Amino acid sequence: MNFHARAPGNYVVLTGNANVAAPDYDVAQFVAGWRSLPGNSVAFSPAELNPNYQRPRLLPETPLLGAAVDVSKWKFRKAVLSPAPGVQELELDQEVLASTNRGLSDLKLVQDNRQVPYIIERSSLSRLLRLTPTEDHDPKIPRISRWKLALPVPALPLQRLTVASPTALFNRTLQLFEFTIDGRGERSRRNLSGAETWYRTSDDRAELTLQLKASPIGHELYWETDNGDNASLQAGNAVAEYPVIRLLFGADTNPLHLYYGAEDVSAPRYDLALVSPRLLNEEKQTATLGPAEVLHPRGRGVSLFSGPSGGIILWTSLAVVVGALLFAIAKLLPKQSDSDPT
Repeated sequence: MNFHARAPGNYVVLTGNANVAAPDYDVAQFVAGWRSLPGNSVAFSPAELNPNYQRPRLLPETPLLGAAVDVSKWKFRKAVLSPAPGVQELELDQEVLASTNRGLSDLKLVQDNRQVPYIIERSSLSRLLRLTPTEDHDPKIPRISRWKLALPVPALPLQRLTVASPTALFNRTLQLFEFTIDGRGERSRRNLSGAETWYRTSDDRAELTLQLKASPIGHELYWETDNGDNASLQAGNAVAEYPVIRLLFGADTNPLHLYYGAEDVSAPRYDLALVSPRLLNEEKQTATLGPAEVLHPRGRGVSLFSGPSGGIILWTSLAVVVGALLFAIAKLLPKQSDSDPT
């Protein structure tokens, strides 16, 4: 930084406003000449907060609420918890990632029955999920080693799986898959990765990373290898990776919910996308998600009368009514005589 100081003293450098335009000063045309002049070195003091700083209102030209929405098609929702109003950054958790469609078109932020516009930030980051393999060998095929990995939620969109082995010397081919059940109740194998060759002659190949070509449908994964005429390969811990996906939006202090898990809905189109670069540069609050609520097909929360199977009290009431009808019918039927007629 070069500048002309008219007198010795302290000067202030302001930083930390990503939305301000770059300055355009007339002195820029004299910079080449300044380099030939004697100059003085300056030192910066430690950075400190500006006591007069005021957080700017989020994109004042953009309303916080969008069009009205009918949430009767959505299966789940979670409360969105924010520490303060302003620009919010909400990371989708495992349950949302597993229950939303892969295009994320069914995500709706809703406040007072109206949509809250958002943009999706797909980062290059990933979250790690540590899994413990359990042996699942088929005694009918002793040369095959197979291990089962249990996921915390089904259909989690995994990207990679890294497996480890304490075996010191080996050369194997690994495959990652899951079992699915069709409409006739028959179990079939669904491959999740291609066959990968894994060899180890030293510590540099103690792990192998499998790239998933398809996301799992269920909550159990399997990986196996053919040992040939060798001793069985030993398995260590496994680490799965799933993507970090965030929603960026503006919100006030009113209650807000994230709805997800709907079928046959189109992706929303918000004008907020026009200012997405500014939104990405805004100072953000970190919002979090509350526990999941399972919704009635008409968009209401599950209760004793409205559950996936009709509700506990509803079915109990029906059973009592049926029992009473059977008892009444039994009373109306003619009684059988205690003795045969003579």
